Amino acid sequence: MHVLVTDHFHRVYGLSLRSNVALAGIPVEHDVSNDAAVRVWWRPCEVPDLSSPAWRVIRRPAHATQPQASKNRRGDRALSWGRHLVLLYDSAGTAIRMSSVCPDKLTAALVVLQGIGLGYCLRLRQVLCMHGAVVERDGAAIALLGLAGAGKSTLAASLIQRGFALVADDLVVLERHGDDVVVPPGYPALRLAGDALAELSLPADHLRVVPWTNKHYWDVSAAGSDRICARAVPLAAMYVLCPADDAEPAAVTPVGGPAALAMLCAAQYPPDMPHLLTPQQVELCAHIVRTLPIHALRGTPIWQQRPALTELLVRHVDAVLCRGAVRGGRQP
Repeated sequence: MHVLVTDHFHRVYGLSLRSNVALAGIPVEHDVSNDAAVRVWWRPCEVPDLSSPAWRVIRRPAHATQPQASKNRRGDRALSWGRHLVLLYDSAGTAIRMSSVCPDKLTAALVVLQGIGLGYCLRLRQVLCMHGAVVERDGAAIALLGLAGAGKSTLAASLIQRGFALVADDLVVLERHGDDVVVPPGYPALRLAGDALAELSLPADHLRVVPWTNKHYWDVSAAGSDRICARAVPLAAMYVLCPADDAEPAAVTPVGGPAALAMLCAAQYPPDMPHLLTPQQVELCAHIVRTLPIHALRGTPIWQQRPALTELLVRHVDAVLCRGAVRGGRQP
């Protein structure tokens, strides 16, 4: 393989990436003996004309922070925030070209790439992605799913403070290996809002601002290398964060059948893009419903009931892992 001195190699979500710019925050790929699965280019000022007849809009944004999704006659896709930022994909999800009329948008482009940018690419590659956070305990992955602002990252941070390790945040990739569903590692950081930062009392030197957002990255590795899980982990259970009335105490309730399947299909990532959900991905969701415990985790806004929800979830996860060990013939 011919490697240019300007090439940068990274690996995240099970994907090997080769880029003409360093992808800040994405783990570096040390084995560059094979061609990368996805090629990434930053090409400022080379913005495609998405208003031409060759392109048609397949999803219009509901608000200014959401992208417009477009498709051309060859099957190429584009996510665009006006001409300020455009991500152009080939039909197979093997190439991403990032461009902007403003050359100084690279920092913003990398933030977008870490979330919806790679999430959209993975969906083009027929990979099931969900909106959530995943932590690991005793070699098992625990997924926290929910809508934006539900408190997934805040609760994950609270669990990490209780000894869990971070697997992925915001974008969760699910792959089927035989009967198991496996979660490959994502970024080694959590995105947290201001309310969560105040509640969690995180050291200021472990935090950095997420550009163009009102959130901060928590560098979880600063809490200890054992707080990052850098390997793919089998999924053991899922918890869907659901809103509750102020007077309603924190509670965990099992969910199964069509209700559970509807919850998983609604938790797709990127959000609000149901056209990306394929029959194969629905079948993987159904397999998860049939083989893994799924629970609704109900509570008032997460920062108000965080200690109670955390304690409840820790006890529940311990019980789930214990039952799984007994079924598997291992000592709990």
